[in-house]
Parts: sequence; C-alpha cells; structure tokens
Amino acid sequence: MLTTHYLDEAEALCQRLAVIDHGRLLASDTPEAIKASSGARTVITVRYDADAAPAAEAAHRIPGGPHDVAVDGPTVRVRTTRPDGVLAHLLLAGSAAGLTVRDAVTTPPSLQTAFLTLTGRDYKP
Repeated sequence: MLTTHYLDEAEALCQRLAVIDHGRLLASDTPEAIKASSGARTVITVRYDADAAPAAEAAHRIPGGPHDVAVDGPTVRVRTTRPDGVLAHLLLAGSAAGLTVRDAVTTPPSLQTAFLTLTGRDYKP
C-alpha cells in the first residue's frame, strides 16, 4: 500500500489506486480504468504557420464529437474523449486552407486530468 500526493508516482507504481478528495472516495480501479471512466480528455494540439481559424472551423465538424475546440492564433487545441481521426481531420483542414503544419502533439489523459475531471479542480501536491 502506498499513500502519495504525486499522481505520476502513483500511476507508475500502482496496479490499483483510489482517488480520495476531502475524505470522499471518488474512484477505485486501475489507473487506465480511472482515466477512461472519469471522462478525462485527450488533447490534440496543432500549430500552423498562420492563423488557425480556418482549421478550427473544420474541427467543429469532426465526427465523433462533440469536441472542445480552442484557437489561439496559429494554434488549435481539440479536447476530446474520442480522439481517433481528429489529428487527420486537422491536418487535412489546414492543408485545404493553405496552412502548413509546424507542430502537432497528441496528449492522452493522465491521472492529473482524471483528478481534475473527477473533482472539478486542479491538483496541487
């Protein structure tokens, strides 16, 4: 048994874990199952060479939604529980709009994002 406030440590060392917040048991399962059942989202980030608004418009029409789409200048971020095909859609939409991709990153859910989803607040060790 291990008690820790470091979620990365818990994920690396534990086969099963429990998320307890203010004395309430919020989840108890394997790290993968907790991430999946919490509704934590994958974040897909694409940075183009110019304003990402045209690609972001297409992101709202990606199958498997709804997806949370945010644009910040040349960067579009899509938060989703169904990431399959999202990056391909963003790349095609950018290409159709004449944009060049500078960087693309897919970040799967972590225990930290699961904790945030379960508790409604960010985790601070």
